Amino acid sequence: MSLTRINAALDAAAELPSSERLVLVLLARCADAEGLALMSLSHLAHQARLSPSGVARALHRLADRGLVQRHRPGDREGIGSAYRVLAAARSEQGTAA
Repeated sequence: MSLTRINAALDAAAELPSSERLVLVLLARCADAEGLALMSLSHLAHQARLSPSGVARALHRLADRGLVQRHRPGDREGIGSAYRVLAAARSEQGTAA
């Protein structure tokens, strides 16, 4: 967990609908140093108190906005979904300019 990554997600999500903002912050909260968050859709839905289809829609919209990217960690059974949080990278690029 990185407070910097969470803050960057909050900054990037300021104008997003609440479901998208919540999903982005939850992913940022569990992301590693490279921004990779290993979390199944059902676990993310449980944490966000949203339906799995609501989380899937939020993830799709976040990906369309360039804030997250679906990452496939491999074909090993038992590995959940992985998402790369790009919001922090976008925030850092904005401050570097």
